[in-house]
Amino acid sequence: MKQRRLVALLSFKILILFISKASAESLCNLLPDLAKNPAWSTKLNSQDRIDYILIDKSRRMMHLMDQSGLLKTYRIALGKKPNGAKTCSGDNKTPEGIYRVEYKNSQSDYHLSLKISYPNIQDILRAKRAGCDAGGDTMIHGLPNDLLKRLFIRHPKDWTKGCAAVTNKQIEEIFAIVETGTPIELCK
Repeated sequence: MKQRRLVALLSFKILILFISKASAESLCNLLPDLAKNPAWSTKLNSQDRIDYILIDKSRRMMHLMDQSGLLKTYRIALGKKPNGAKTCSGDNKTPEGIYRVEYKNSQSDYHLSLKISYPNIQDILRAKRAGCDAGGDTMIHGLPNDLLKRLFIRHPKDWTKGCAAVTNKQIEEIFAIVETGTPIELCK
């Protein structure tokens, strides 16, 4: 019963988000319930359509959702200093906020990648106030293609420079069903 209410609430919130296109609408308050019932073993197929990606930085989880609710959960690695929102290029932090999948890159230095639309105007202004460049090239990606770099990674231990990383098999699954323009929310 509680899970049915969660699915209904998620569906309603996602519908409101798409109708209003209000970037201030956040699904972060649903994370405690999603963490109780993660969808680790769900098998996704090519007919699934992902409507929202919710990244829980504190629990190192990424949730893929559609209009009916939670479809799949992945364990992720973040930037080497993940606490707090990204402010400057090179701070090794993963951004926080609502973004979109800007494009899909099959020729990435990491096994496939989805470009996150960081920085937005608020991120640029925050970096300017801090006297630095906001950076960019924030992605959801797999492991490095370079074998030497891959030898030093102990996934899911945090190892990126501010991205969200999954295994190569997982990014292949994600890459196949996530479309350009899909909203991504990264929460504390």
